[in-house]
Amino acid sequence: MAEVPEIMSCFDFNQLQPNESLDQCGFAATALCFAAGPPGSDPRHPVQWAIQMMAAWYTEFDGPNILSNKSGMEDWQLYKLIVEKGGHYQSIDPHAESIASWIRAKYPVIVAVTEDSVYDVHLPGKPYTWNTAGLDHIFTVTGIDHGHVFLCRDTVNQHSGSPYSYDGDKLVYLSATVFVPDWLPRPTSAIAPHATAVATPGAPAGWHYDPVKKELTAPNGVKVALGFCDEVMKGNWPAGCHPVVAQYYRDPLEDSNPALGPGDQQPFNDRVLGYPHNPQQPYEGLKNKVIVEYAGKELVAARQIADARWQQVQKYYNLSKQLHDTAVALQADNAKLQADVLALQQALPK
Repeated sequence: MAEVPEIMSCFDFNQLQPNESLDQCGFAATALCFAAGPPGSDPRHPVQWAIQMMAAWYTEFDGPNILSNKSGMEDWQLYKLIVEKGGHYQSIDPHAESIASWIRAKYPVIVAVTEDSVYDVHLPGKPYTWNTAGLDHIFTVTGIDHGHVFLCRDTVNQHSGSPYSYDGDKLVYLSATVFVPDWLPRPTSAIAPHATAVATPGAPAGWHYDPVKKELTAPNGVKVALGFCDEVMKGNWPAGCHPVVAQYYRDPLEDSNPALGPGDQQPFNDRVLGYPHNPQQPYEGLKNKVIVEYAGKELVAARQIADARWQQVQKYYNLSKQLHDTAVALQADNAKLQADVLALQQALPK
């Protein structure tokens, strides 16, 4: 029996996809965390969704997803990816006891390590079949076998027996990042909480839930219905994160990501919920599901659109001013011409 069984419901998948980069491990670990569900439930997304997201995110951050692309993931990319996809993270001290303390508090930890240092206690030995000298790797710690022997989801380890039991004291850590599941409280520091309760479903403090209409009314009077209501009711929704306006239809759902297609949307004080109706590749798995949208990317896209439209307004204003000035000049020329004609008429012999 594991000392701390896996703290989220997840699955295995192989990041080594045909004709794709071999260095997608960080994006695979992140996709795995977003796809996972609370303990005792099913994962929130299937394996194919995680594979598609891994590939899409790799292309977004590292360029063409081809075998010759050797780019991996840096810490800043991991942090940016988690936040842009609607999640939260906490950077922590990269050593075994720090990681163990967060696992005991029920938070998964994404670790970057040297491949040479990975030691599976059940093989026993290194789980990889290639020369690992000089290579780095990223995977997710999801539980504790015993002591500092961690249960790990490693998307390049093709041995049976996942989650794998890696010796945490042998690992040479490069970084460690807590992935904050949405069913757990957001950490306030890099020190793991001593006790963490699973989110209690229900309306946030000060909100009113109508069980007949199955809709929420926030303290500002704006209503939240359907799947967005269910999302807020999951628990741990900040009481002050009010909806800005009621739910509405938008096409496209995101200007910065047209592949999501049309859908319903509702902005809140610090996030935007979306519900794609007909997303295209590689987002087909998000159809008719509530998602947290890319608020930061959308803000940038909206400002770029506004700037472009303002430049058009300025262009047309300058053109109209030029036409006005030309008309005024022509009127002046016409007046002068009329005065000259009158003077000539008066100078003619009677």
